[in-house]
Parts: sequence; C-alpha cells; structure tokens
Amino acid sequence: MFLDGRLENYSGIILANKQASIKADGWMDFIQEGDFFLTYWDQITVWQNDRQLFSKDFGISSFAYELVPEELRWHLKEVRKH
Repeated sequence: MFLDGRLENYSGIILANKQASIKADGWMDFIQEGDFFLTYWDQITVWQNDRQLFSKDFGISSFAYELVPEELRWHLKEVRKH
C-alpha cells in the first residue's frame, strides 16, 4: 500500500512471503519529535504455517522505549509495555 508520502500512525501492516502466506500482521505507530524519528510495532502477531507463534498487545516495547531519548519519554509512560 502506498501512503502518498505520508506516514500515519496506527497503519495496518501485513507481511507475507512469496506464496502470499501471512508471516506477521499488526499495527505500527511512530514518534517524531524534531530530528528524532522511530517507528515500531504497536501491536503484532507472528504466524508460521497458519499457527500463531507470538502476539504483542498494544503499547511500546521495552526495546523501542529504550531507543527514545529521555526528554521525549514523558508521554510514553502510559503506553509502555514490557
């Protein structure tokens, strides 16, 4: 899908292989403050052979949270997931 050069939060994403088998699906979110930009999976489900392997509910992961500069973390406290 082409977004006309605009990034939108909570965009649905599906990753599929060459055989059109879904490998992951979910929602992305992003943080953009000045020169800082980070996009991350807000919610993701990973699939193998049509079986769910992993699922992460909505919220920024600890890994992504650690990439955000301290001064930009204030609004992420309530959405952080471990």
